[in-house]
Amino acid sequence: NLVDDETDQVLVRSMHQIAQRLGKKTIAEYVETPKAITILRDIGINYGQGYILGRPDPELSSQQHFLLNDIKIN
Repeated sequence: NLVDDETDQVLVRSMHQIAQRLGKKTIAEYVETPKAITILRDIGINYGQGYILGRPDPELSSQQHFLLNDIKIN
């Protein structure tokens, strides 16, 4: 529960930092709320998947990632 759990935020931030040092991009799955998008952006996560970003499309399932910095939050 990334939105309400600081431990989860620390773990995600740490995993992102490791990936960044290895020259990799990061993808967050199960992004479901505007608050989660904000937290993930602040951490620096590159891409996200989740219903708030777009409904699943079976034809694109492995390629359906959304650049978090391009998502507009109301």
